[in-house]
Amino acid sequence: MSIILTQLNEEQIGQIVKDSLNTILAESNLQNQNQTETKIELYTKDDIRKIFGVSLVTIHNWMKKGFLSYIKIGRRVYFKKQDINAALISINLADFNSVQSFIDKKAKK
Repeated sequence: MSIILTQLNEEQIGQIVKDSLNTILAESNLQNQNQTETKIELYTKDDIRKIFGVSLVTIHNWMKKGFLSYIKIGRRVYFKKQDINAALISINLADFNSVQSFIDKKAKK
């Protein structure tokens, strides 16, 4: 956009500058939102061990059974925060079903 400033009054120049700054700020905010949304928190097996208070063997079993999704980068294994939350739900449901099954068996006796 090409503007000849000599043909504009002070108010018009001020409005053009204001509009331009608003556009730049809006684009900047949009870029910042996109960068924030693409951030993914990754955790290691040791982090998971500390969070859940379980052994590495238990974590390996959860991975093997599909309770806990993971990402391999090179030789390292990482877990996404959203996958950890999903695993909590799965593991709690499995525990609930085990407890419910135990209660049902006791009730039948």
